[in-house]
Amino acid sequence: MRFILALAVTLTSISAWALPVYNCDVIATAKRTLWGQPATAWTKKLLLSPAFTNRVEFQETTLDLRVDAGGVIAGSVNDQPNFILRGDVMSGAFESAHHTGTITCDHEIQLGFVLQFKPWKQYFTIDPILSAGHIQRTAELSSVDYGLLCFLGDVKEVNNNLSLGFGVVGKIVNDYRIDFTWEAEDCVRWTGSSPDDFMCVEYRRNKRTKSVLDCNGEPDPRS
Repeated sequence: MRFILALAVTLTSISAWALPVYNCDVIATAKRTLWGQPATAWTKKLLLSPAFTNRVEFQETTLDLRVDAGGVIAGSVNDQPNFILRGDVMSGAFESAHHTGTITCDHEIQLGFVLQFKPWKQYFTIDPILSAGHIQRTAELSSVDYGLLCFLGDVKEVNNNLSLGFGVVGKIVNDYRIDFTWEAEDCVRWTGSSPDDFMCVEYRRNKRTKSVLDCNGEPDPRS
């Protein structure tokens, strides 16, 4: 069963975790085009923060971006530290071998938590207003099942929002881990020898428990 989460997350400055976040437009223009056609600007929305590094990709160009002191944009362009990357959240710019671009952000806000879709190394919010226009803006129980989500911020807020959205109850193990338990319908017998003719002929309901962890991992208890 597939659950899609699209809930309002209250912007907060009173949470024990108040992550400073900027909602930004990253615009890239290809240096070379096919058949001499005019280059078209390509815009993607991205959350930037001093608390994490976020990733955005434009074909051959990968940007890993964060915000340093004074709102300065930092990070890497195609794994090259700070090359070419300049400016701040009000007026930033980048350049790779394939693209030139700009980075402009709204004023800083505070979030109680953000999630990361780990395959894309991209942090996102499930607030429907703040996430408008973003590629990643919802969370799914299937992503928990496959271990594709992690979080930064207030574990209680994460648990409350995901539990409500998924329709299951999460158990907070500690500040860095939430366990979600639900019943899943698994195929235990099927016919066919290839994906084209695969057909499940028998299902079984099983209880499943999977964890969502802090993106930085649990601290070493020995430290």
